Amino acid sequence: MGRGMSARDILVDAAERGATASRSDAETKDLLKIVKVFKDALLAKMAEDDVAGIMTSTYVFRDGKPLGAGVVLTLSDRALFGWMKGIFKKPVIETVPLSSITAVKRGVKASTPRMPKATSALFVKAGQEWEFLCSPYVAADAPLYGMLADLLSGTLKPDQLPSGAPEPAS
Repeated sequence: MGRGMSARDILVDAAERGATASRSDAETKDLLKIVKVFKDALLAKMAEDDVAGIMTSTYVFRDGKPLGAGVVLTLSDRALFGWMKGIFKKPVIETVPLSSITAVKRGVKASTPRMPKATSALFVKAGQEWEFLCSPYVAADAPLYGMLADLLSGTLKPDQLPSGAPEPAS
């Protein structure tokens, strides 16, 4: 997982792990689409010595403001948070060192006029307040968001993940 792999292979490994952990065909299809959109922007922030964690599609908020549909990719020492920006929907990627993350909590994003129903979410403090909405296609008991929370908080390291089908970390 990482060592000796190309950045592209690392990205594919993390996406496959996210798809498997979601236990959802619909989420897997969404993830395949989003990988195509974000691939070049993510690869530009990756190195061949990175170790793949997990990747998932999400809707991203920063400091309470919606940024848009996006992606979270965890690597050994950092996470890449991405979303689409502007009229032409250009992918934007922010690198967040795992060492800067002070809190990770799973919870629910309350409904708003823009989002009429409450949605499972992951709340991350890393200088700024990040919120990642969980896919409605992923069951609450699927391993995906627990693994993502554990990777972001540092209680699980990417090189501890099994290859192939992942199991819940917590």
